[in-house]
Amino acid sequence: MAESAPAMAPSLSPKEAAKPWQWLSEAFGVYSRQWRVSLAYGAVFVAIGYGIALVLAGAGLIAAMPVAVGAFALAGPLMAAGLYAIARADEQGRSATFREVFVPQAASGSQIAYLGVLILVAMFFWTIVAIGLFVIFLGGQVSSWGDYVSFALSTPRGVSMLSLGTVLGGLIAAIIFAVTAFSIPMLMDREKDFATAIGLSVQAVLSRPKAMALWAWIIVFSVAVGAATMLLGFVFLFPLLGFATWKGYRSVFKPSSS
Repeated sequence: MAESAPAMAPSLSPKEAAKPWQWLSEAFGVYSRQWRVSLAYGAVFVAIGYGIALVLAGAGLIAAMPVAVGAFALAGPLMAAGLYAIARADEQGRSATFREVFVPQAASGSQIAYLGVLILVAMFFWTIVAIGLFVIFLGGQVSSWGDYVSFALSTPRGVSMLSLGTVLGGLIAAIIFAVTAFSIPMLMDREKDFATAIGLSVQAVLSRPKAMALWAWIIVFSVAVGAATMLLGFVFLFPLLGFATWKGYRSVFKPSSS
């Protein structure tokens, strides 16, 4: 059964509390103390990624790989719920169990489900946009990954497709980032409706533009490293980002008074 939590929403801490590098430093500590379950969680995340890649390859949708990576990144905050459970157990001075991690208990589980639907809608919208760009610029046909890369990087139409896709994808990602930066860990931690959690998350992001821009850059860089290592880097990076997000939530929001 989920742990009870104060009904009052937490208030924002002073802006100096937003220190992404410190969040990462603390996240390293969580990973080192909870490395077994963290490693397993990261491995499951990567296995899901490989499964998606195999399905796309089998369907002849090689060109959709970049879209899949982007959608995978958008779903990251939702898929990190188990990581927040690990970080919460670590705060309590105990080792997280595989059961509580892979079947995480949240103070507002139903609200996380509603937020998950919104994220899925955003992923679907991004996928439709990306497919539309493929059809417009590429005709929807590509014979191999090499041909796609050659088209995208060495032809005017390909560069235009990448540029437009980057702008549109970046806009969608920025909105999702603001919405999910702290809302999901908040719903894991306390009883709150998802709309309020989203509002507080967006407020925290907008009120700390420099710190949150740095945090967004760290996430983008980590996703790039994970993609460049054929997803294997996510075995370590995904749990690390999840723990850092939890630490960020704890530092940016003051505990509410009873």
